[in-house]
Amino acid sequence: MLMPLPRPLPTNAEIADSLANYARVIEHDPTQASAHWRVRAARRAAAVICRWPVPVAPMSRSELMTLPGVGKGIARHVQQIVEIHLIPDSVFQ
Repeated sequence: MLMPLPRPLPTNAEIADSLANYARVIEHDPTQASAHWRVRAARRAAAVICRWPVPVAPMSRSELMTLPGVGKGIARHVQQIVEIHLIPDSVFQ
């Protein structure tokens, strides 16, 4: 029986791109007009994760929340990105 090869975890840059795309989607969604704080939070977290010196993909939610600008919601999004390993162009569509 053939076993599937394990997928590599997404890089910090891929996770950051996914969060930035999420921010763009929210920003242009008229039903999310009052959620400008989500856009800022996602962009801030994307900037931090992109520059973080160690991979964030294997981190637990509580470890992610120790990063500057990463709260409970962003940590959950990062874990979803890692679990599903979505490519940046298809995140949250």
